[in-house]
Amino acid sequence: MYSCHKNSYLHGNTDINAGIINRLVERAWDGIHFVDEYDRAPPFNRLTSEQPCIPVKNVDCTRRPQGFGRWAMPKLRRELHDKDAQVILAALTSICDLIHDPERGYEAIHLGIVERLVDHTTHELPTIRERSTHLLKVLAELAEGKEAIVENPHLLANLIDNIDDEFAEVRVQTAACIEMVAAFWKTADVLVENGLIQVLLANLNDKPEVVQIHLETLKHLIYCNGKKIVIENDGFSILVKLLQRDESEILAKTCTLLSILCSIKEGRKLASKEFNLLLELNRLLHDERELIHTAAAETIMFCTIKSAEKITASKINSMPKRLVQLTNNRLNGRTQMFAMKALTNICEHPLVRKEVSTKYYFDIENSQLSEDIAELQKYKNTLMGMLKWVPETKDDLTAGKNY
Repeated sequence: MYSCHKNSYLHGNTDINAGIINRLVERAWDGIHFVDEYDRAPPFNRLTSEQPCIPVKNVDCTRRPQGFGRWAMPKLRRELHDKDAQVILAALTSICDLIHDPERGYEAIHLGIVERLVDHTTHELPTIRERSTHLLKVLAELAEGKEAIVENPHLLANLIDNIDDEFAEVRVQTAACIEMVAAFWKTADVLVENGLIQVLLANLNDKPEVVQIHLETLKHLIYCNGKKIVIENDGFSILVKLLQRDESEILAKTCTLLSILCSIKEGRKLASKEFNLLLELNRLLHDERELIHTAAAETIMFCTIKSAEKITASKINSMPKRLVQLTNNRLNGRTQMFAMKALTNICEHPLVRKEVSTKYYFDIENSQLSEDIAELQKYKNTLMGMLKWVPETKDDLTAGKNY
């Protein structure tokens, strides 16, 4: 036996009798579906209701205002500036549901939904700020959506201001939205020009989940002039301080950023002379978490390219042994690759080469390679060739002193 209000999605705010609506639906179905005997004569109210009891109007996902067909998006766009905040929230949620379909996403962009959200990103209610930013994040999955966001200077300024919003939910959605926009090369330049790098560096002391997103955004932005902007704004020091945290994702992403910064002369100078970065990386290299020691090995690989950095690495006694251990880790191809290349770099120093070839030569020679990366055999051959190489000088120790 069905409820007399089983077609309540057609009732709306009208006072039409439920039995009439049920009979109209039955006629529309042309008798195809099962008809309840109580459709024509609704029974007494049941002891338990089949409809959810949600007292707040326009928020129930089963009853929030929704348009159909080509009129859906224009209808919801009008509701974005309703006087009732609950109607605005319902409209934002409905649009979010629709624009997961890329076709409806492009429709929303062409109808100017992005422009309608400018004032909502600074609304007094944090729920509206959070929901509107989430809507922008979904639109930013489309290339045209990313461009529409950066082409509106007021909206972009509001998003950057919301990075340090007092509510964590708003900060998370804002960080995710900006990271999505920064992933596109056409829009990343605009974010750099608007000072986003400086703002992100100033907000790397937030909650772990927010910091992870900020670090990923910085990774998209620090190319070309972005590297120098980070260094000029004391970003290298800020990133080195993050290495003292314990969250594995943050440590791994920080190591990746430091690797990128060490690709330029200014970054390598700061790493070797002011911060002695190799000592911190050696500590992380001995961490048992795979994500962390893999990222540390990658950064060491980039930090030991120049001769001065190889000399610094030769003074860290525990680094070669740990790199040899990771070279034998055939279960993770990336770890094995970074460890081999880092070990090859520091073995160019005669003292390190002599130690490794004396103590660990057969460990490296007998190491089994992962099948994930085809180039591992080439890297291993290069490392073995480095260990077999005999310097022209008679005394390798003397060569080390004059290195």
